[in-house]
Parts: sequence; structure tokens; C-alpha cells
Amino acid sequence: MYDIIELKHLAEQGDVQAQFRLGFYYEQVQDYEEAVYWYSKVASRGFAQAQHHLGLCYASGRGVKQDYAEAVRLFTLAANQDYKEAQFDLGYCIAHGHGVELDFDEAVKWYTKSAEQDYTKAQFNLGHCYANGHGVTQNITQATKWYTRAAELGDTNAQYTLGANCFREKNYINAVKWFSQAAQAGDAQAQYNLGVCYAAGNGVPQNFEEAVVWYSKAAAQDDVDAQYNLGVCYIEGKGVKQDYEMASKLFTQAALRGDAGAKATLEDMISKGLV
Repeated sequence: MYDIIELKHLAEQGDVQAQFRLGFYYEQVQDYEEAVYWYSKVASRGFAQAQHHLGLCYASGRGVKQDYAEAVRLFTLAANQDYKEAQFDLGYCIAHGHGVELDFDEAVKWYTKSAEQDYTKAQFNLGHCYANGHGVTQNITQATKWYTRAAELGDTNAQYTLGANCFREKNYINAVKWFSQAAQAGDAQAQYNLGVCYAAGNGVPQNFEEAVVWYSKAAAQDDVDAQYNLGVCYIEGKGVKQDYEMASKLFTQAALRGDAGAKATLEDMISKGLV
């Protein structure tokens, strides 16, 4: 582990690894112009990781004027060296027409290269392409395959998506399995849906106390549906001691974020003198 003075000395002597690490250091301390300076030196020497990081700077406009076309050029250089993160970002730019003509077929090509190296973001996006027929013939089996590979590697988006798909198919046991994994990783939608499963007894024995636990976690992340359902639990005393004040607080939070049901329930509570 180099200290910053030694790192600068090595970088100034032309050490490629030191130049990249120095660029990364400046990126971490948010001195983006210096990061771009050092990444540029290394990228020009064909260092894939630096090309990718420099591309991200151009894509986001950090330390340099935003330029998607330049980002795509740099991502392409790194992607052609089989750098999986760059392959994903190149695919993403192509899929969204950022700096290049939108082309789902080409996006799928790069997502696939990245996904085959177990880059979970690419696996999830490739699954989405198969699910929706973007750049490939729609194929739910292939979509599920890629979602599952990403989910098993810990991708919460994939875990939630599999859970939601299983829930729609009334495969509640597997829905709970995937919602649980995403919920434990902090995904608010998964936490809410896991709460729904416990409240309804779908895939697990009905348990309002456990439903309240998960509604509470999601509500704390401003999930409106969770705030509403948790409010109902407090009104009805299901899984928690009846508490109209807490219910009204939750309905107010949800109503302020545009939930019509919460607004109507809150108005009904007020008209009945419950708050």
C-alpha cells in the first residue's frame, strides 16, 4: 500500500499502475479534474480499467465536460479487451442511445459478453432484454435463466424481479425465497412484498407480527404502499398494539407523497374523531 507522496512520485516516473491508482485516489476524494488527468495518461497507453473509469467521467461529466460519444469510444476500447464492466456500460449506452445510435441487437451482444463473465448488472439487463424482446426474440426461459444467475450472485434487482414473477404466477414459496433475499439486502419493494406475503399467508404461515417488521423497514425507506399497509395494521391492531396516532402519522406520510388511499383513510379518521 503506497502513501500518496510515493504514489505521486511513481506516477510521475511513468508507472502505469501508480498512475491509475492515483487517478482512482483523486476520484475517491472527488477531485475529478485530477482523476481525469491521470486516467487519461493511463488510458492512452491501453490500460482497460483506466479507459473504463475515464469513460465514466465523460458519461457523468465529472472533471470534464459531459460527452457520451467520448464515453462510448473509451468503453469500446476497454470492452474490446474483454473488460466486463466496460462491456456492460457500452451495452447500456447503446441500449439507451447515449453517444451512439440506439441498437438493441448490439446492446445484447455486449450485455452477453459481460454477463458470461458473471457481471450481475449485465445479467439482469440481459434478462430484461429476453423478457421484453429487446434485441432478441422474447424468451421467458432465457430471461429467467439470466435473472437467476444474477440473483444467485446477490443482485437485489434480479432477486426482486424473480420474486415478483413468482408471485404473479402464484408460486408463493419461491416468491418468498427471492423477496426474503432482496429484503434482507435492504430493497424496499422486496421488504413491502415480503410483508404482504406474511400478512396474507402466501408461501409462509400467516404472521402479522412479521408483516409489521417488513412493512416498517420498507416504510422507513419511504415506500408509500408499506406506509399505508403499516398504518392499517396500527388501526386494526394486527401484529402491533392498536395506535391511531401512529396510523395517522403513517397515512400522512403516504398522503403527502400522493397516495389517494392514505389521504381518504386519514380524512375518514379525522371525521370520526380518531385523531
